[in-house]
Amino acid sequence: MRRFGAALRERERRSRGRRPPPAGQAPARLTLPYDRLFSIATHEPAHPVRIAIVHQMASGGDAAFHALRQLFPLGIDPVEQYLERTRSAKERFDRDYNAWLGEADANPAGGSAQAAERQQKQDRFVREYERRRTTVWRHFALRAWLLPMVVGSVSDKYRDEAQERLNLWLRHLCGPGEPDLPLSLENALAQGFKNAANRRRRHPAACQETRAQLVTEAERMLTRSRYWYAQLSLLHALCLWELPDTVGRPAGPGASPDPLQAVTRWLSMAGSAAGAASADEGERQARGPLHPFVAEAGDLVTLALETGHPEQFLWIDEHSAIDNVGSTPADPERYRKHNLWIAPSAGWSSLHPRAQRLLADVLVMLNLTERDGSPDDIEGRLNRANRATLPPCVTEDRGPLHPERSVGRADGSQAGSTCLPTCTFRLCPYPPKAGKERTEIEEPFCRQQQALLHSRSRWHSQAFTRHTAPWVSTPVRELHAFWEEMADRNRKTPGGDEEIF
Repeated sequence: MRRFGAALRERERRSRGRRPPPAGQAPARLTLPYDRLFSIATHEPAHPVRIAIVHQMASGGDAAFHALRQLFPLGIDPVEQYLERTRSAKERFDRDYNAWLGEADANPAGGSAQAAERQQKQDRFVREYERRRTTVWRHFALRAWLLPMVVGSVSDKYRDEAQERLNLWLRHLCGPGEPDLPLSLENALAQGFKNAANRRRRHPAACQETRAQLVTEAERMLTRSRYWYAQLSLLHALCLWELPDTVGRPAGPGASPDPLQAVTRWLSMAGSAAGAASADEGERQARGPLHPFVAEAGDLVTLALETGHPEQFLWIDEHSAIDNVGSTPADPERYRKHNLWIAPSAGWSSLHPRAQRLLADVLVMLNLTERDGSPDDIEGRLNRANRATLPPCVTEDRGPLHPERSVGRADGSQAGSTCLPTCTFRLCPYPPKAGKERTEIEEPFCRQQQALLHSRSRWHSQAFTRHTAPWVSTPVRELHAFWEEMADRNRKTPGGDEEIF
């Protein structure tokens, strides 16, 4: 995908160097297949491939936006369109189900062959409904993810239109009244802001004129954001935008202000007006403290601003970060001439131990909420996890997670089936190995989590000597056993599990 995107940009660059047409003849309009590329991403189940496609489309500038604006007319509200397509898919499923139920009632005394045929028919239209719903969700999640990056890369010709499209999305979160933007799309939009912020000023797809506007929109979204993952992503984005492009050089007159003051202001904004048109400090206090992940991300953002090395405290995509051990320059203090703040070569090994622990538990929560199932199921789990606390399976006892489970167990692996009686999150057990979740947590990263429980880190400050995260009260021995089971998931086969059909 990266090579295909580079080929499209080269084709567009060469077309600009053509000779002008003869007098009286209209210039030929170059059409690049960015719409086909978007269609591929809509049907692509692999998360890394969708990431690559989004980045290549966002780097296409005006040519990519011209293709997409034909695909998505401006007069149509995207969120209302998503909700309408969701309702339409559900109505079609209900019609198919009622028709199937009517056939079963009309011939209740059929033999085993007819019963098997009816079951196959039901399985077929259920799969079709889930496929249709998943495709619709990917379509709109990609649009939400792509839009902030496109706003930051188009020229003056399309800038106002791109900003208007972004406002259509933000209106459903930041407008008057209760927000109706689904939480999964809110997270996707926040991811788009973080990817746009990762571009340094020298990036060929970065536009300085829209930088301040994107910062303003990100702060507005942070104020009205409801879910912890969106708040964490927006904190990362604002941190990257705050970094001066003189990082690694002597500080000049454009150096950023006191990092602690900036981060304190962002944390006071996080969710401060969620679900209301306005909120004062008293209302903010009444809603309780920050989510533990957001509070920890605030500390790490402060360290990133103080040290000028965001690659040690932040990441761009959780799944890409754990898939890549990463590499670091021979002299980390030297000024790096890279177009991105956090390069694709950066992996989990370059992260600070506190950031590694946060990344690990963020991934556990993401896999619990975004496990197998339709987008409706995922949205329901996101709503149950939308609170300022963590489930007891993350903070106290990780036994209910049962990471050793595999697909095909006789007792099932439905969300909530192994939760503690007092747990209201209803997310356990952990998605079974060999399932269809977006990613496994790779064994080297799990082994690193075990090592952090027992060894001193290369950061010797007393502030970093805690062996577990602040939100974890699980004994070190039990946490070590949990990561041992997580590391073994990629090595055991389903045939070695118990209670298999």
